[in-house]
Amino acid sequence: MPSVTKALEVQGAVSDDLIGSGAATAVTCPPILEATAAGSVFTCDAVTPAGDTVNVWVSIDDEAGNFSWALSNR
Repeated sequence: MPSVTKALEVQGAVSDDLIGSGAATAVTCPPILEATAAGSVFTCDAVTPAGDTVNVWVSIDDEAGNFSWALSNR
């Protein structure tokens, strides 16, 4: 089931971490997550301080909607 609420939660958490640490100046994620089941994977975009856009891989880890993310190194 598509979820706007989870999309906002993910973008907020990833933005807080990356922008707060200085690793990014902006983060954008899909406005609606089409799948929020455990194992679902999608990407957000992060803009580095140098102006480059990199992928942020996000994984829905369990049925409770917990998630993890990793900044792409490419």
